[in-house]
Amino acid sequence: MATPHFKQIFTSDYELQKIQSNTKETFDALTISEFIGGNFVDATVTASDTIVNHLLNRKYKGWVITDKNAAQHVYRSSTVNANPERQIILKSSGTVTVTLYIF
Repeated sequence: MATPHFKQIFTSDYELQKIQSNTKETFDALTISEFIGGNFVDATVTASDTIVNHLLNRKYKGWVITDKNAAQHVYRSSTVNANPERQIILKSSGTVTVTLYIF
């Protein structure tokens, strides 16, 4: 889902116009961040390569684990990823179900 842009309203009040301009600059800086445009993905990761489709339609910049059901270490596989615009390849020290935020 795309983040909506800040809409300015025309006004002859200089101070209100300045507040709107400053607010728009702040929102614009936040909405261009690739971190904001990430996706939450649930996956079961094992000790062998696990391909996770991230649905970003672009190369991912990174990922964070937001939840997991076991004390396992999850890491990016050393296998060459031929489709980084669509997937990430992960491994873990043992089977674990995770929720990832991929950005």
